[in-house]
Amino acid sequence: MEPLRKISLSEKFASFDDCWSPKTLATVGDYAVKAVKVEGQFVWHNHADDDELFYILRGAISMRYRIGDAERLERFTAGEMLRIPKGMEHQPVGGRRHRDSHLRARGCREHGSGRR
Repeated sequence: MEPLRKISLSEKFASFDDCWSPKTLATVGDYAVKAVKVEGQFVWHNHADDDELFYILRGAISMRYRIGDAERLERFTAGEMLRIPKGMEHQPVGGRRHRDSHLRARGCREHGSGRR
C-alpha cells in the first residue's frame, strides 16, 4: 500500500499549456480523474461504453448535445458538474481558456467515436 499524497490542482494546471489534451491527475478504481484546459470548441463525439463527468473549476463552458434529431445546449460554470451518459453525442465548447476536471473510465478514448 502506498502512502497518501495530496494533489495540487494549481501545480498540475501550471505544468501544461495545451488545450483539449487531458492530463491524468489520479486513478480511482477503473476511473481516471483528468485535468484539461479548454478553449474554443472540441469535436462532436460520443463514448459508447462509458459515462463522462465534467466538473468546472474556473470559468464556464457550454455542452452541445443531441437527443434524437434535436440539438441542445447546456452552459455550466465554476463549481457545477455535468454528466454525459454513455452513447450521447456531445461537443464541449469553451470561450476563453478555462479549466475543468473530468472523470472517465481509464480505457475510454479521449475522442470517443464521432466526427471531426
